[in-house]
Amino acid sequence: MISIITPFYGQHRQLPELIRCLQDQTCKDFECVIWADGPDEWCKDHIATLGDSRFRYAEIPDGPHLDWGHYARDIGLNHACGELVCFLGSDSLVQPTYLERLSAPLRDAWDVSVCKIGHEKHGVIPKCFAIPLPTGEVDAMSFMVRTDIARRIGWIWKHYEADNAFLNAVLQSTPRWIFLDELLGQHR
Repeated sequence: MISIITPFYGQHRQLPELIRCLQDQTCKDFECVIWADGPDEWCKDHIATLGDSRFRYAEIPDGPHLDWGHYARDIGLNHACGELVCFLGSDSLVQPTYLERLSAPLRDAWDVSVCKIGHEKHGVIPKCFAIPLPTGEVDAMSFMVRTDIARRIGWIWKHYEADNAFLNAVLQSTPRWIFLDELLGQHR
């Protein structure tokens, strides 16, 4: 199973679009936990009305943190039930094959898979793949990793470039990573 950790901090218009993208996935074996940065009744009610047990609402303790979702990713790792984990913002859109394409290499002994995404600020990223990835060349939705590796690293960075820092630490921890030269999503 794949655990999808989704920080939520008031994107009421965009969250339903992400949920539709996930419901349309060719890979159906996933859980998506939407971590609200402080109580959000609209989000809680919206998830409850889906009638889809793969989607759950959770509140970050002592929120709001207003840290681009980094605390939600860290706490989400500790609650993930899947053997694989990925991170999607509630303002993300993904292709119907996003989960299938990113998880396939991990089911064949790879530890990390990375894809290209469209990013509102940076264009298509990563533009090229080299370790360490330069600042601005990755977004949290660009990769999937084995949950045990992600937990060992931990989402300890709480700054704007935390996505780069986390993925670079993961990639340096294992030689078994693969880059998929495919555009599989869009960060708005």
